[in-house]
Order: sequence, then structure tokens, then C-alpha cells
Amino acid sequence: MRNYEMEFWDFSYKKNEQLTLNGRRLFRKDKEENYEWKTGERVLNQLNVKKSDKILDVGCGSFGKIVIPASRIGIKVTAVDISPTAIKLLKNASIGLV
Repeated sequence: MRNYEMEFWDFSYKKNEQLTLNGRRLFRKDKEENYEWKTGERVLNQLNVKKSDKILDVGCGSFGKIVIPASRIGIKVTAVDISPTAIKLLKNASIGLV
């Protein structure tokens, strides 16, 4: 991936970082996040994923569509994203949920 593409994604996450962090604190049960996580649960079910499996989520973003549902059931997940800010947001979002 070209450097300017990486800079664009990181800039986008950073630009909305504070808004995202505040919003998640205020609306922890936000419909959009719950929808994303339920979608991830359906994907995991369709793939017949077991606790002993390991998942690599490349391009995980800040919502954790797969990361959070998989971690909740004890699956080892490695999350990777081009944006360090997205990873930071995902870590903050997962506090108390996993």
C-alpha cells in the first residue's frame, strides 16, 4: 500500500478519534456497534469457528466486528490495521466487553 493511503486512513481515524471515544463512553450499547458485533457472531457461526482456533483479522478497523465477538467466546485473535489510531480505538472499545 502506498504511503499516502496509509496516511489518509490514519488521518481519518485521528480526526474522529475524540468523537469516537466520547461516543463509545456515552453510548456503550449503541445500535451500530451491536449490529456490527452481531454480524461478526453470524460470520463466526457460519465458519464453524471453535475455541481452539486462532483468527487473524487484517484490516480490523476500530469496530472489531470479528475481534470482539471472537474474544468474548475465548478465541485467540490477532488484529492488524494500517492505522495505529484504529488499533488504539479498538483497544479502548474492547475494555470491559471482552
